[in-house]
Formats: sequence, structure tokens, C-alpha cells
Amino acid sequence: MGFSRQKYWSGLPYWAGFPLILTSQMYVPGKLHDVEHVLIDVGTGYYVEKTAEDAKDFFKRKIDFLTKQMEKIQPALQEKHTMKQAVMEMMSQKIQQLTTLGAAQATTKA
Repeated sequence: MGFSRQKYWSGLPYWAGFPLILTSQMYVPGKLHDVEHVLIDVGTGYYVEKTAEDAKDFFKRKIDFLTKQMEKIQPALQEKHTMKQAVMEMMSQKIQQLTTLGAAQATTKA
């Protein structure tokens, strides 16, 4: 039977808090002292104190930005995938030709 962190934490009483990540493998119960202000990681090790509402807005903007970036690069990724498939097919044909040519040369020498 597998262990589910979500199932474990959802089974705790409300006063036990929520999981705080200590390492990628270790979580401990925690509580917020001040629920109106939070510290958010804005990247490259910088943290900013914001109100909970401002933090929600920040993460909504970040999600929107990342979604737009993903949508922007999707066509390029599809094109590169198509090109890769074409190259793989050509290489496969060349290998098959060389194999056939090598076998034909081996039978003529024998």
C-alpha cells in the first residue's frame, strides 16, 4: 500500500496545521502566525513580504504569464518535433540502404 502525503495531511485535525517542506523528503506540521502577511519566493533566492491578497494576485499573474509563454512556444515545439521525425525517418532509410548495400557486396565477394 502506497503512502500519500495528501491523504496523510488531509486526515489531520484542523489544528494540526499544514505541511511545511524542510527537504524534498521531509515535511512537518506547521501553522501561520500571521495569516494576513506571507513571504513569497519571487525567484533567484529573493523573498518579498506581501499581504495574502497581494500574494494571490502575484501568483495569478505568474500563472497567466507562464501559460501565455507555453502557448507561444507550443507551435515551435511542434515544428521541431516534426523536423526530428523527418530526420529520424531519413536516417532509418539511409541505414537500411547501407545495410542492403553491405549485404549485397558481401554476397558478391563470397
